[in-house]
Amino acid sequence: SGQCLGFGQLEPKTPTDYELRTLVVQRGKRRKGLGSAIVQHLLTQVSPGSAVWLTTVQRSTPFYARFGFEQVPLGPNLPSFLWFEVAAGLVVARMVANQQLCVMRKAIS
Repeated sequence: SGQCLGFGQLEPKTPTDYELRTLVVQRGKRRKGLGSAIVQHLLTQVSPGSAVWLTTVQRSTPFYARFGFEQVPLGPNLPSFLWFEVAAGLVVARMVANQQLCVMRKAIS
């Protein structure tokens, strides 16, 4: 019926690194597989040998772990394209969601 129920972004950052960003599903449509379908579709767009990175709050890590994402320690070894996202996300995650920020990565084979 023409309405947007959810969306997600996959942003290329380097020739072999992508960032999964802004996964959103309408509140009344959550827990029905739409978010999973969006993530699965976005992952099909990534070339083998690449990695997909994301930032999220702690309570969302089990959702992404189902797709093979693994938590990565915060620190100087993160790719530079995530530095600002992590710096801002640390504050927002704590203030808005009272959650800890997590970085996750999935290697695409």
